[in-house]
This record gives sequence, structure tokens and C-alpha cells, in this order.
Amino acid sequence: MFTEPLQWQDLFISIGLIIGAFIIGIIVERVILSRLKKLTARTSWQGDDIIITAIRGKAILWFCLAGIYGALVLLPFTPSINNILQKILFIIIILSVSLAIGNIAAGLMTIHSKRTEALPSASLFVNLTRILILIIGGLIILQGLGISITPLITALGVGGLAVALALQPTLSNFFAGLQVIISKPVSY
Repeated sequence: MFTEPLQWQDLFISIGLIIGAFIIGIIVERVILSRLKKLTARTSWQGDDIIITAIRGKAILWFCLAGIYGALVLLPFTPSINNILQKILFIIIILSVSLAIGNIAAGLMTIHSKRTEALPSASLFVNLTRILILIIGGLIILQGLGISITPLITALGVGGLAVALALQPTLSNFFAGLQVIISKPVSY
């Protein structure tokens, strides 16, 4: 499990890093983000509220993961165990960042659709944006784990082309309906 005997000072420093990172995360969450929330309540742009809300709850996690990563560097794990633990941390970080970015993008899209009133219901586009960002996050995770995503993207492209050709009349009607809704040639 360890490449060399575990030194007590390394163990104490590692535990101190994790606890310190957790405390810094709580300080950022409770003090800094709450003050930023009060500050953004005074602004007229609603996007800053969405950004603060998306980060809220994840700041402690991100600081704890940074502390755990610092502890992994100090502790003399075998290379295989260290590699596995670093990959687990990488997956958690990418997933949490993808979720935060997805929430930010969905919130900004909702604000934009309410302001422009281009579409009566933007929930389809909001959900598609979230799914697209999560898919990109999943592809980053696969690439980071050493799995080649090029064949996957190629297969999805060929499959998408086949589906598009098969559903050409249906997709044509769908996009024509969207154009009618957006251009509003008929008022009701």
C-alpha cells in the first residue's frame, strides 16, 4: 500500500491539509459567498445571482478535494493506488464543475428567453444545454482516464447522420414549426 514506511509528520500534515481545506471551504461558503450574494442582490443583472447560486454548495467540495489532492502528494502510496485515487478525484472534480457550468448556462438561457420572449417555452433548450454540457464533461472524463474518444465521436457522427436522414421529414416539420413560433406571423 505504501512505498516506504509512513512518517507521522507526513500523516499529520496530510490530515492538516484536509481539515484546513475544509475550513477554508466553509469560510468561502459562509462568509465570502454570502457577502457576494448580498452584493449581487443590489445589481440589476440576474446572471450574477445565478452564478453565485451555482457555486454555492460546491465550494466546500472543491476545497476539500484540493486538500485531499495535497495529502495524496505527501503520502507515500504505491504508484498504482496513487493513480487510482487521483483518477477518482479527477472524476469528482470534472462532474461537479460540469454540473455548476450546466446550471449557470441553463439559468442564463432562462433569463435570456424571458427577456426576449422568442420562444414560449425554453425548457427544451435549457435541458438540451444542460445535457450537452454534461456530455462534454463526460467526454473530458473519458479522455482524462485514457480512453480514446475519437472513435466514439466518429460513431456518434455517423449515427447522427443516419438518424437525420431517416427522420428528414419529421425534422423538417419540427424546424418549420420552430420558425413559425419564433417569427410569430400570426398573433392570437
